[in-house]
Amino acid sequence: MAPSAWWKESWGDPAALPMDKLRPTEEINRMLQFKGSPFEWEEKVINGRMVKCWKNLPANYRDMWIASAAAFAEKEYLVYGDDTLTYKQAFEQSLLVAHWLASQFQVRRGDRVGIAMRNYTEFMVSFWACQLIGAVATALNAFSETSTLAFCINDVGCRVVICDLERLERIQPVVEQLRVNEAKANKEGDTLRGLVVLPYAKGKGKGKLPKSQRSFLSSESDGFVHGWEELGEKWKATCPAKAPALKLLPEDYAHIFFTSGTTGKPKGVVSTHRQSIHGVGAAWWIGARVFLRRYRPIPDSTKNPDPSIAVVAYPLFHVAGMLSHAVLGAAQGSKLLLMHSWNVDDAVELINKHKANKFAGVAHQCRQIALHPAEMPSMGSITHGGSAASRELAAESDKKLGNQGGSIGSGYGATETNSLATGNYQDDYMNFPDSVGAWPPTTDIKIVDPNTLTEVPKGDKGEIWIRSSGVATGYWNRPQANAETFLPDGFYRTGDMGYIHKEHGLLFISDRIKDIIIRGGENITTVVVENGVYSHPKVLEVAAVALPDKALGERVAAFVVPRDGIKAEDLSEEEIKAAARKVLPKHEVPEFIVLRDEPLPKIPAGKIDKKILRDELLKIAVQRGWGDFGDQAKAKL
Repeated sequence: MAPSAWWKESWGDPAALPMDKLRPTEEINRMLQFKGSPFEWEEKVINGRMVKCWKNLPANYRDMWIASAAAFAEKEYLVYGDDTLTYKQAFEQSLLVAHWLASQFQVRRGDRVGIAMRNYTEFMVSFWACQLIGAVATALNAFSETSTLAFCINDVGCRVVICDLERLERIQPVVEQLRVNEAKANKEGDTLRGLVVLPYAKGKGKGKLPKSQRSFLSSESDGFVHGWEELGEKWKATCPAKAPALKLLPEDYAHIFFTSGTTGKPKGVVSTHRQSIHGVGAAWWIGARVFLRRYRPIPDSTKNPDPSIAVVAYPLFHVAGMLSHAVLGAAQGSKLLLMHSWNVDDAVELINKHKANKFAGVAHQCRQIALHPAEMPSMGSITHGGSAASRELAAESDKKLGNQGGSIGSGYGATETNSLATGNYQDDYMNFPDSVGAWPPTTDIKIVDPNTLTEVPKGDKGEIWIRSSGVATGYWNRPQANAETFLPDGFYRTGDMGYIHKEHGLLFISDRIKDIIIRGGENITTVVVENGVYSHPKVLEVAAVALPDKALGERVAAFVVPRDGIKAEDLSEEEIKAAARKVLPKHEVPEFIVLRDEPLPKIPAGKIDKKILRDELLKIAVQRGWGDFGDQAKAKL
């Protein structure tokens, strides 16, 4: 594996430069701020307050998609299995989907359209179709079970849900609860009008079902469950050749992504076009900064003879997968290789088959790629985000790329910041692999004492607050959570603890306030895990906590106290897990269980003291000889 000749010529000396040899970020920002620059920014009054915005980005996703489809028409865009779509083909499909959304289901500007499926090409086509007609693309977590999917669909008032067969089977038990009669639909407007189902058989590598086996479709008289292909055939003849005329504003809503919270119920994070597209500018700024940082000119990407071919390991219902990779890829004409589910051998096969030169995923996926014995000669970039990574990953990735200065690094952000807020790449990353890096001039970050809510001195730890034109509008229909998280001056309270390096100005994450486990980049709410364990009839108390893990960042652990009259020795870990498996997705089932007779420790307010439990957990895990916890966890021991 090695970066391309174009990259090596642009990058120069492959060895990482020391921090004192790098150009300051403040100087870089001054260099990039000139009239007509793609990095030019300005201050605008939005919703009554001043906001720093990129000046020369597209005003909305509709304009961006139309421009990208025209500029890269004949280039390959989406690949899933044996199916490949060029930009032109994907655009034509999105026009057709937009047409039947509007014609069959009366979807209008501002209506929510749910998307619940694996990483099929139809996911991206559906997303772009929503943007063409001003609908709000609503990404539903494909890992969710029936009750959660139903809650999310109802919570934001999806007009239509586009799903695969696996998700249909989860939704079907509650279809009658979701359906409404036409009178109510006409009166309220925000009610589910139908489900649209992809024709793929369930499972990885499965093809499309023949029409004779699509028994899931509704009868003509019922007309609630529709087929994706059948709708396309029905509306193709009347589909316009161009996107219908529509003037979308930067402050119109573009999408909703769901994030977990400490209440246990997912929250829909709603963002405008301006807020979401901010990440495109942030990514481009980070890309330019790494060259200017080492006093190299920004290379002209149009002269790069090698096309950008990227493996998308993240699920598309996650902001990292959709915004930082699929959308950003479309903005620059990339070819995207979509995976049904994660398997490192499948990823390696995909890389070598298509000569992919970019891989991005959560840290444990990147580490599997970096340590895989197979040769991947086309690969020139390994980047990660979404969860904590081991310090060793930087050197391992650089070694896999032949120690020739390939593109490596990490990004930090949240659903609420529309993915990328900061980036740590190249020289900075090799010097400080445990940092999350720097942020663009359109972003303000400060460190605040979470108790006094006052800013702390540089270098001191506190809660990380972020303000930018990329911060989301807020949570859909959650006024209390919005008041607690999205502040009147524009700052978003991340719930992450960290500090800004005194000398180098890089951001570091030290801990989290929010009681969420991040396993392989996937947020897991402890309340949901605890409710799953509570389904066992002999359980009295449960506390789910994160067990540090070098591979996945964290794993799910649970302390369990049995009911009175039952001893811990009378319960087994396996029966606790079996009960949890009945109600939880696989990734939320506790992997490490501590059974105990004594009550769980409490703080004065009566809540379980999870800090004490986390400390106990590490000691118990060491005693059991369980796993590799990573450097930070080892230091705490």
